[in-house]
Amino acid sequence: MQLYVQHENSLIEGPRLELKGFHRIHLAAGQKTTVKFEIPSHALAYWNTEHHAWEVEADSLKVYVGSSSANLPLNAEFSTAD
Repeated sequence: MQLYVQHENSLIEGPRLELKGFHRIHLAAGQKTTVKFEIPSHALAYWNTEHHAWEVEADSLKVYVGSSSANLPLNAEFSTAD
């Protein structure tokens, strides 16, 4: 499973989708499992050249999960301003 993040209103130029995590799982036909992803704040940080520091931009983000970047059936939203 792969987890991608998309910034909704970012002022920082970057890719539309960013791979932020993955888990390799093997399932038999009809088998189910739960996969847990954690996104540490440093994974959402960018280098601010004015402040010479890593920062996390306050933004709304969409999270997509699926078997590949072309197959992302699961999604959710969260905010870094929380």
